[in-house]
Amino acid sequence: MLQQLPDIGKSLCALLKMVFDAFPVESTNIPQEIRPIHAKVEDLIQKHLATVTNIQPSLDTSTANAMIGFTWSIVKTLTEGQKRYIDWFLPALVRVIQRLMKEMLTASNALSKQVSIIENKNFRHFISP
Repeated sequence: MLQQLPDIGKSLCALLKMVFDAFPVESTNIPQEIRPIHAKVEDLIQKHLATVTNIQPSLDTSTANAMIGFTWSIVKTLTEGQKRYIDWFLPALVRVIQRLMKEMLTASNALSKQVSIIENKNFRHFISP
C-alpha cells in the first residue's frame, strides 16, 4: 500500500485541484454538493497531521513519513490555486516540522555516540601492546 501512495496521491491531487480551482474554499457560491468535499479534505488533512505529530509507538517512521509526504502533496497542490489555504494548517505543519527536527536530533545524537564509542575502542587498541 505504501508503494502505491505516490500514484494515489498524484491522482487525488489532480482531482482535488480541479475541484478546488473550480470551487474555491473562500467562494461564496459553492454548491451544496461541493461543501462536504471541502470539509472532508480539511478534516483528513488535520487528522493526518495530528496522527504524525502525536508520537505513537504503533506508527513506524516509514508510515509516518509516507503520511507526511502524502498530506504535504495535497496541501501543496491546493495552495497552488489558493495561497491562503495553507494558513489553516500552519500550526499542525509546525508541529510536524518540530517532530521531524526532534527525530533528526535524536538520530544525530545516537550516531555521535556510536562514533565516539568506535573511536574510543580504536584508540585503546592503538595504545595497548
